[in-house]
Amino acid sequence: MNTIALAGTMRLGGAALGFDVSGSGVGEEVLQWSDKNRQEQHCVEQYITDSLSRMGIGFACEGPRSARAGDIVHLRSDISFTLGDHHSLGRVVAELHPTPAVCGIPKDATRQFIETVE
Repeated sequence: MNTIALAGTMRLGGAALGFDVSGSGVGEEVLQWSDKNRQEQHCVEQYITDSLSRMGIGFACEGPRSARAGDIVHLRSDISFTLGDHHSLGRVVAELHPTPAVCGIPKDATRQFIETVE
């Protein structure tokens, strides 16, 4: 199984518009990630890996790296894991979704607030 921690968002501009464009020669070094974006991405990655650990699920995590989507870029970590016979995919999904990138922390309180206000 695979999931990703995706948080931190930045609009591309100037020389950075060439990032991840074939033949441009523009690499990730042109991107200037703020501490805020790095902390947000780390929070989401930590939430996912802590959740998997609490459920007794081993995992491997690679990243973070920058991932382009049109004229924006996100920080992304790839997380892979294997479910044993005693693990339920439904339980894993319920535990992981929504991540702090969508709902904040603590999840139950912030989710209730969002549902009430929005």
